[in-house]
Amino acid sequence: MPIINERDFPLLPSQDAKRRRATKRKLKNNGLRSRTAGSLATLTDLPDELILEILGYLPGIDLNQFQLPTLVNLALTSRRFYRIVVDMLYTKYNSHFCEPYTFLRTMILNPQLAGFIHDVDITFGLWTCRKGRRYVPTAKDKKTIKEGLRALATKSVRYKRKMSNPSVVKPDPSYVVPLFINGKEVTTKTTFPVTSPSSHKQVWTSSAASLEDVKSAVSAAKAAFPTWSKMRHSAKRNIFLKAADVIDARAEEFADYMKIETGAADMFSNGFNVPKMADMLRDVAGRLSAVMGHIPSCEEEGTSALIVKEPYGVVLGIAPWNAPYVLGMRSILYPLAAGNTCILKGSEFCPRTWWAIGSALSEAGLPAGALNVLFHRPEDAAQVTTALIEEPAIKKINFTGSTAVGRIIASTAGKNLKPVLLELGGKASAIVLDDANLQTAATQCALGAFLHSGQICMSSERILVHKNIKPQFIEAFKGAVEGIFGGDKPAPVLVAAPGVEKNKRLVADAVKNGAKVVHGDHESDEKHPETNETSGTRMRPIIVDGVNKNMELFHTESFGPSVSVIEISSDEEAIEIANDTDYGLSGAVFTENLGRGLRIAKQIESGAIHINSMTVHDEWTLPHGGAKASGFGRFNGHWGIEEFLRMKTITYKE
Repeated sequence: MPIINERDFPLLPSQDAKRRRATKRKLKNNGLRSRTAGSLATLTDLPDELILEILGYLPGIDLNQFQLPTLVNLALTSRRFYRIVVDMLYTKYNSHFCEPYTFLRTMILNPQLAGFIHDVDITFGLWTCRKGRRYVPTAKDKKTIKEGLRALATKSVRYKRKMSNPSVVKPDPSYVVPLFINGKEVTTKTTFPVTSPSSHKQVWTSSAASLEDVKSAVSAAKAAFPTWSKMRHSAKRNIFLKAADVIDARAEEFADYMKIETGAADMFSNGFNVPKMADMLRDVAGRLSAVMGHIPSCEEEGTSALIVKEPYGVVLGIAPWNAPYVLGMRSILYPLAAGNTCILKGSEFCPRTWWAIGSALSEAGLPAGALNVLFHRPEDAAQVTTALIEEPAIKKINFTGSTAVGRIIASTAGKNLKPVLLELGGKASAIVLDDANLQTAATQCALGAFLHSGQICMSSERILVHKNIKPQFIEAFKGAVEGIFGGDKPAPVLVAAPGVEKNKRLVADAVKNGAKVVHGDHESDEKHPETNETSGTRMRPIIVDGVNKNMELFHTESFGPSVSVIEISSDEEAIEIANDTDYGLSGAVFTENLGRGLRIAKQIESGAIHINSMTVHDEWTLPHGGAKASGFGRFNGHWGIEEFLRMKTITYKE
């Protein structure tokens, strides 16, 4: 899969009159109207792969004569060509994410975000023609297009030939999602319905793991351990790389599972979760042979020692629904890379998404039993989870989810003397200092607070703003939220109605105690965009100003689309408030003074602090985990592999 670099987007020089006339003649010779042919390329170039795709849909055009800028320009000046090109792109690439200039300006202001949303650059030029009307971009628009594409290009954005098509997967209530045990799909007699939070309808049926299925999965993982743990790194690497290719090839299918089951937007499903899952596999594949032991010096004369690292055995990964591909794959990939075999126990909200992870690795050649995938009825959660943790063959557990459930997992594991890695909840603070770039801070805080409807453990829950800039920041913040998440877009979807109810209750309590809602409406209900009926799983962003310690919203993780704005008067006050929480997963500081930002970052009790970028930041080269009630242990990079290896000391007499 090619990577887009800046050289893929050279800014085209102005065409001289002679070149214009020559190109115009070529176009007219292909049967195009003079007015259409006369408007020539002024936009940026795009990859050759896409040029060939579009040329194949435009009859009468010689494949060897024209570059994509010409075709883009045709789309901008001819309703017929616009419809042909855009309809094709919508079908093949699902490119209608958001209004183009809002998106591009966001890219310019936030180049870090360009690496997060990386599959939409292929259609920016075509988006500039609105609703098929003849449209010539203004000079300002052209500048925005060029700068936006350049921002994307300099971040080595991955280019994918196909993006998610929302019609790839069709709901079918009669289809039963199978478990994945010992390399085989297992359909159980006991099942439960899976309902989409977007449509409120049953989309399919899921198998439900029983205690017997738990024993079968554990036995399969235990039996597979000797072979998998001794397999050469090169063989494991090939499996992981093949799995990444499988995911790329099935990206549309996988993205649809997540969107249907969790209500995730395109940006978060096929724009992040699916491609990042493939990226993770490739990153880990390159780290397999880097694990090393030690040869320490011994005090006793004539004695030498080796420190070797060994896998635990069978590892249980328990993953949540909010970012299932990233968090699900992470929960089993690092243990597998260390030589362990795994059981993935996923949330009942998205069983087909969990099944897809097992399917991709199985198709890539993962040995039977090395990975087993289980899910269960909601009412069986306690007994299935407890049975798994208490199984003697399971030697370590990792859990990503709420702090409340994490305490139960840790307690049960502790009773059985089993180590755990916990990545739990958060109450991230974003600190906006008086020297911050307001537009950058506003945009990053909007994304950090409301991406995926705030259903991310790293989401910005509290924004601490210096009193000298608070009025200006709030206006910029409201504008950024409206530009990215508002307008005529449908209300974002939460995975379940209780999430909406919780956020409304927290906001109502804050208002009752003196806070003020400055953006959004926590009292009204949202409508389903197709049926116009009240939807209990939809909620638009809410900004609450004047939140203080006496309000539940100050302390409680909302895990939804509501954010608090709190006034500060000094760096010390900002640090004190940021640390006034049980959690410590992520945070952010916005300042033009890097030294000031670093001083504050070092004093905040958190697993990560991001200076001048949003609190939602998790990449495979950096350790990820929390402090305090946000858990312990680290995923990602070599730290993630080391988490699932234990050291053994071997001494010998020389």
